[in-house]
This record gives sequence, structure tokens and C-alpha cells, in this order.
Amino acid sequence: MSSDMGLDSKVRKGMFRIAKIVESFDTVLKMLFELGIAPNSKKTFSHYFTHGETAEMVGRSRTTVNKLIEELRIEQDQHTPKSGYVGDKKPRTLGLRLDQVNLIRDHLGIRPIRKEGDKVPRIAIQNFKGGTAKSTTTVHFAQYLALQGYRVLVLDGDPQATATAAFGYIPDQEFDQNNTMWSVIMGEKLAREVVVKTYFPGIDLIPSCLAAYETEFSLVFAIADADAKNDVERKLSYYWEIDSLLKDVEEDYDVILLDSPPALSIMSLNILCAATGIFVPVPPAQYDFMSTGQYFRMVDRMVGGIASEKEWDFIKILPTKVDRGKKRQVDFVGILRQTFGANITNAVMLATSNIPNAAASFNTAYEMKGRERDKDVIEMLDTVFKEMEQEVLKSMPSRAEELRKKGVI
Repeated sequence: MSSDMGLDSKVRKGMFRIAKIVESFDTVLKMLFELGIAPNSKKTFSHYFTHGETAEMVGRSRTTVNKLIEELRIEQDQHTPKSGYVGDKKPRTLGLRLDQVNLIRDHLGIRPIRKEGDKVPRIAIQNFKGGTAKSTTTVHFAQYLALQGYRVLVLDGDPQATATAAFGYIPDQEFDQNNTMWSVIMGEKLAREVVVKTYFPGIDLIPSCLAAYETEFSLVFAIADADAKNDVERKLSYYWEIDSLLKDVEEDYDVILLDSPPALSIMSLNILCAATGIFVPVPPAQYDFMSTGQYFRMVDRMVGGIASEKEWDFIKILPTKVDRGKKRQVDFVGILRQTFGANITNAVMLATSNIPNAAASFNTAYEMKGRERDKDVIEMLDTVFKEMEQEVLKSMPSRAEELRKKGVI
């Protein structure tokens, strides 16, 4: 008995340490929140586009843009120089916000709104190994698409909720399982009730948080119960919960991105069943290469067992974190190309300090301002995402025809 008491004492001591760590974390997070460093619901996308940038975005001359601003009565935000400013202190226009650029696109009829008859692309960004830039790719790709004028929905399927935090929320303080897909799967809420707006114009989010692990547990128990009762149809239906959820909201969007947890799980398999296309981020390293092979083996075995007729419009390897200054990494990209052939993107996401530096202040490369905004990094990301965008558009009949006319496909 004394032995049991000693064990209980050790457990209590261990849990006390855990509780103190959690308390310390919450205190620091609150402090960061108050300093405006942490993500929060008041975060805004405050980038302004010059008339020249706007002209490039809408494919018109600056003169035409100026006329449209006047014609559409677009009121541009202004800035008044501080009193210590030497020179003219009159208010200066800052440029156009993204929503105002989209207003011009709508007027010109050039916004890439999904046309009738086109299915909604559901793109999984997935790898069962962590550290591959999966969430980084998801968030930046969503912002790239929004900057082009698309209406984007991001489903955060990872309880670590990196994407949720990147879009301006503190997951475990602002959400619990009742605000995530769990409540929809449990039949307690409609899908539309868990969709939230983000600070970034054109991007909505189905958030996640640590408590969303309950979704995984609930599905595991439900599948086990159906298996015990030899109810194959009910068992298989639990792998299509996200598919059903998305059907209720997808008409409001042009593209849906699915951020997957870095593990083989019921949630990961749900995302595979719901997806119409897959990008697999892979850094050029031996362990990541081996893990990717295991990923495809598991997909073959698991999805083959639950949805043997499942098809995807594309499956593409996306090389990430590529340091061109390291010959071994460059050579390994060659190995990836030799291995995966046509199933790998031409563009690669280069390793850069700009992205993690931006993340340190809960921003992305697209949100950095002034000297911190690296045009070379933006250009690199745009090149990667342009290719990904075109891969997505190939699955849409109306857009595929446009690509054929341009000689892209």
C-alpha cells in the first residue's frame, strides 16, 4: 500500500509540474497578446496597393485605374505626416485596400469567381511528418489566392492549430471543441455556424484547437462500435464526415484548402477522402524522403481499404525548405524529380529566414512592411503558388479552357 501511495505522490508531483508549465505559458501568452505580438481577433491586413500595383493586379493601365477610382467613388485611406515632418503636412493617400482592388475587379468582370458547373477544388496540403512546411504552405497559399481575388476557405484539421493562430486567433482561448468541426460531426451545429471570418479579405476559416482532438477520439470510438456490430456501411461513412461538412458550405467559395495533421489518423483519412487534389510538401532530406514514401504506402493501404474508387485530380510533390547554397539539398531535389517524375512541381519553395522571422510576430511574408518586406521572397512564393494555382484550375472545365487557349496545358 505504501508503494501505491508513493506512486500516487510521484504522479501528483509530475502533474503539478505540468500545471505550472501551462500556467506560465498562459501568462506569457497573455502578455504577448497585450503587447500586440500574439495573434488576436483585431489583427488586420493593412497593406495598401499603389495605383501602379493595382494596375498590374487588374491588367489595366494606371490611367484606367485612376478613372475607375473616380467612377466607382472609391475613398482611399489617408495618412497625415507627423508634426515633426519636414515639408508638406497635407494628408496623403495610402493606396487601395485589397477589398477596393476586388471592387475594381468585380466592376471589370475579371475576378476569378468560380463559374457555374465548376466543382469547388478542395486541396489537401498533407504529409504525415511534421516540419515539412505544411501549415506555412497552407496559410501563404491561401493569402496568395485571396490576393488574386479568390474566395478561400481554410479548414484547419490539425489540433495544434497553427493555421488558426496564423489567421489571427488564439486557438485554445478563443475556441473549444464546440467551435470546431467536432460540433458539426456530432450533429450539434451546422457547418456554417463554425466558419469564422479572418482579418485577411477573402479568407474564411474553420478553426481548430487542442480540444479538437475530441473529434479524432469520437470518430475512432464510432468506427470501433460499427466494426463490432459488423455495420460496414456505417463504419465507412465516418471517413466521409469532412466531405459532408464541406458540401454544406462550399458554394460560397472558389477554393478550399485543407490543412492536415502531421500523422496518420482518422482526420487525415477524412481529409484525403474529401480532397480533390493533394500537395505533399517535402524538404530535400533523407528522412523526409523516406517519410514521404511511407506516406504514399499508408495512403495506398488505408484509402484503398475505405474508398477504393477514390480519385484525385492531381497529386503533386512540392519541394520545400530548399537551400540553394547547400549542394546536397540541390542534388536531393534532383533525386525527388527522378523519383516522382511528373508528380512534382517545377517550382520549389526556397529556405528563407524571412518566413520564420515574420512568423515570430505572427505575420506572413505577404504581411511584412517596409524594409522587412522581402520582394525576392514574395516573388519566389508567387512563382510557387502560380504553378499550384494553375494545377488547381486545370480541374475546373471553364478555367481549363482558358489555360488551353494560353498554351499552359
